[in-house]
Amino acid sequence: MSIRALSLSLLSAFLGALSLPAAEPAPRAAVLTGNSLQVQTIAVREPGEGEVLIRVRAAGVNASDWRSPGTAVTAARSAMLQGADGSVGLAVPVNGPAVPGFDAAGVVAAIGPGVSAFRPGDEVIAFSAREGAYGTHLVVSAASVAPKPRNITFEEAAAVPTKAVVAWTLLMDVAEVSGGQRVLVLLGDGPLGYQAVQLARARGAAVTAMGPARTRSYLFAVGATEFVDSAGGAFESELEAFDIVFNAAGPALTARAIRTTKRDGIVLVAETPDAASIAAASAAGVRLGAWPETGTSAGQILRQFVGMIDRNQVDVNIERIFPLAEVNEAWAFARQPGTRGHVVIEMP
Repeated sequence: MSIRALSLSLLSAFLGALSLPAAEPAPRAAVLTGNSLQVQTIAVREPGEGEVLIRVRAAGVNASDWRSPGTAVTAARSAMLQGADGSVGLAVPVNGPAVPGFDAAGVVAAIGPGVSAFRPGDEVIAFSAREGAYGTHLVVSAASVAPKPRNITFEEAAAVPTKAVVAWTLLMDVAEVSGGQRVLVLLGDGPLGYQAVQLARARGAAVTAMGPARTRSYLFAVGATEFVDSAGGAFESELEAFDIVFNAAGPALTARAIRTTKRDGIVLVAETPDAASIAAASAAGVRLGAWPETGTSAGQILRQFVGMIDRNQVDVNIERIFPLAEVNEAWAFARQPGTRGHVVIEMP
């Protein structure tokens, strides 16, 4: 072999040994078109005043993704009106692609003017009430962003925001749960009830959890002091009245929850109560607390919740992770009765 040929061979081997970074894929998102989601290439805008751009690594799936409070998801994405301070209000349509999703975990890619709490490269979680999280890139108010928990994965972190914000707002801001109180959590399907159990227990309350028999061991593991099988029948006539009832099982159980609450106690619901529930609560001398209500900003809630995760006070249970290309399958799976843990979409 000639010297020139040998030199070219060595150069080729050297270049081949270099670890070159993979090209960043084009920005993509799951866009609602008709009755299904399609993954499409999207434009990514620069973050504005008080905003951050996140390169999303994973997005959490919630029932609110296909129905905002009181509003069906339509071709114009329905989202919750979000103030500059991260507070959350009523559902309103937002212009732009109909990209679902409120929960994201990823890495800060850029910051807008006026942002000092974050810098590019920071690992974060976000509750996005304006733009959909089912995509590789997300621009969101810095007031709704918090550092990612240190001891969990991006996929686990993406499951946190909505459940944390809802459970915290209802239990801490609305009910002001405290030690010595008796709390009943009606689980239903999905993980919101698990977060409520852990938060109430962390505040020193005695927590009774009602759910399917298969959830018994897990609920005791995360802090429940008593368990009631939801298949057992008329629980409201068998249980002593509670100071707080957290109804994560949906409107069908609100009337029964009211009958299980002490006079001057409170029933917490994750949706706007109907007129019949309001009247029943009033007649029973029971308060109704519904989400969303004005309270602590999303970013502040997430920071406190992250601290609890880092101190191993809150467990995040993942049921299944889907790639972005299988987003429709993720929705179908999440909507099945009996889904216990969080469902997450992993971004390319």
